[in-house]
Amino acid sequence: MRFDPPRTEQAVFDHVVAHLRRQGRRAERRPTEKNTTLKQMLDPAYLSYDGCKCAAGCLIPDELYDVGFEGLSFAAVLGGYYNKTVSLEFKRKSAALLELYGAFVVLIGHLQRSHDTQHPSQWEREFMRIATQRSLKYTAQRSY
Repeated sequence: MRFDPPRTEQAVFDHVVAHLRRQGRRAERRPTEKNTTLKQMLDPAYLSYDGCKCAAGCLIPDELYDVGFEGLSFAAVLGGYYNKTVSLEFKRKSAALLELYGAFVVLIGHLQRSHDTQHPSQWEREFMRIATQRSLKYTAQRSY
């Protein structure tokens, strides 16, 4: 299945909100060592061990994902193109994401922080707040 990235701020917002609603939980990193702390275990992930994706991760096509993104803000990922210490592959992926989402980095940052810092039960409140701040349309989640 081909990923068609959203091209407007409203489309980015709608895509991320729909993804997080469907997923219903945070994307978290899996501990890889015996000495991993609980905080590290619960750190958010662009792509978690079980396939979940964070607010920014759901915007990244599989071919542009890099494990080096983990632990970085989306702004830092996009800025990786200018970082002299990262690999050429990281820079290539970062440049492609910058081209796709550079205009939306502030919105994506807000959505990423909400995913990373708020319990899923608080996401709707966060979506409404972000939509209001960014003059975007917010549609409340349907109750069944």
